Amino acid sequence: MVNFQILSKYRKYALFIITAISAIITPPDIMSCVLVALPLYALYECSIWIAKKVNRIV
Repeated sequence: MVNFQILSKYRKYALFIITAISAIITPPDIMSCVLVALPLYALYECSIWIAKKVNRIV
């Protein structure tokens, strides 16, 4: 299982992977790359927040 400590620890690697994936799937334009990467990173941060909330409940 993945907990919020692991997600927080590997945050910089996740940002790198998200940026690389968005660069691959979008046209060679910086703006479109950013427009894809920002929501993906926001989802990653939301998953950390949700994992913290679930950890408090359990």
